[in-house]
Amino acid sequence: MRDDPFYIPDKNEKYSAIFRDHVPLLLLSETQRSRMQPLLDSEAVKPYMWYLEHSIQLESTPNGPRMHEADVTKKYAERMQYIRRLVFHRHKTPPPPEVSTALAKLQGFHVYTVDSVNTTYHLDGIHITTTGNLAVDQSAAQFAIFVNRDCTPARRDLLICLQLAELLEVDMEGISSIMAQDPEILLEYVEAIGLPHIPSTVLDEDHAHMQDRLLEYPGLPESPATINSPQPKRPNNGGAISAEYFAYNVLKFLPQFGPKNWTSELRGEVKEFDGYQGKAVADFVYEDSEGALTNMLYGAERKQAWRNQWPTYHLKVKATPGQMGQQYVFEMSRDDIEAASRHSTYRSVGTVPREVYVIIRVYDAEGTAPSYRIYPDPLLLLRKGELRIVSDVGILPMEDDCAPRK
Repeated sequence: MRDDPFYIPDKNEKYSAIFRDHVPLLLLSETQRSRMQPLLDSEAVKPYMWYLEHSIQLESTPNGPRMHEADVTKKYAERMQYIRRLVFHRHKTPPPPEVSTALAKLQGFHVYTVDSVNTTYHLDGIHITTTGNLAVDQSAAQFAIFVNRDCTPARRDLLICLQLAELLEVDMEGISSIMAQDPEILLEYVEAIGLPHIPSTVLDEDHAHMQDRLLEYPGLPESPATINSPQPKRPNNGGAISAEYFAYNVLKFLPQFGPKNWTSELRGEVKEFDGYQGKAVADFVYEDSEGALTNMLYGAERKQAWRNQWPTYHLKVKATPGQMGQQYVFEMSRDDIEAASRHSTYRSVGTVPREVYVIIRVYDAEGTAPSYRIYPDPLLLLRKGELRIVSDVGILPMEDDCAPRK
């Protein structure tokens, strides 16, 4: 037997077509391959028979300006929790670690269009570059897909569904069927086709990792690196103006969201905005009349459960130096803590809250690539241990509590 390995072609022949003239391929029909599978998997043959799709390394490079596709991103983001249910159902058990990692990254899913995509395939010292239509970047906090802008919407969705199916190790038809449904009936659809809820035991094990995920509104208008910095009328106050302006750009694609929802005095420090007059609980206020922010923070099932009773959200921005993942604290003032306490859900679990306090933590607000996390109901997160106090605070009992106990 020769020392150089033979490669077993991939079933859809995508890679085989590229390397057919460069490496030895074991060309078998489906019937032949099925009959020979025990031999191919045997220890005696394994050193000489390598699976082509497992041996190739890919490097894809998007070229040209990156245009964020807000509507496309929103379409996929609205369905991610149902795709997650599909993944758990198909695997029957918690998915393998690489799939679980991919699921976590998909919480920050975004789609961009670019001028072109170059893909380089590396195999055993052979490097082949082709012009493609899709590239994936999982290195950043967000999961970014770049699609050639010449693709039609139908081809774009086909490419994305194929990529997700390969990444999550599920059939493409399952993802496509979820993507084809109207958001209003998605929950009914997945129930009708028998996709079960993820077991609570699995959710408990996965909760700490998933709860601390990057939460981004699907309608983020541009790549964070390309949102124009504000032109403040005075010094940037430690990045606070940039952080609030960044948060405004994140939130402005919510239905009926506009300058009126920016209730911070810093609004007037950005040239294109008038000053804000009055008192407010936080930097932004949003009456969630369509459930869009509830869906962003808690998912479609909570949106459905709270239907037509969605809360008003008070959103406080905290600017943090450095990049996401670095150990920087954010401070909460006495007023912040009191507001978080007044508008927390921990006292009324099981009922629909009228108001919810939310923290938007913006990292590197004055840098070239700011990013953020959202913490809904920080007091509840403190009680759950998902946020923690790391410095001293002063405590004073309320007057009613100072009376002697009889």
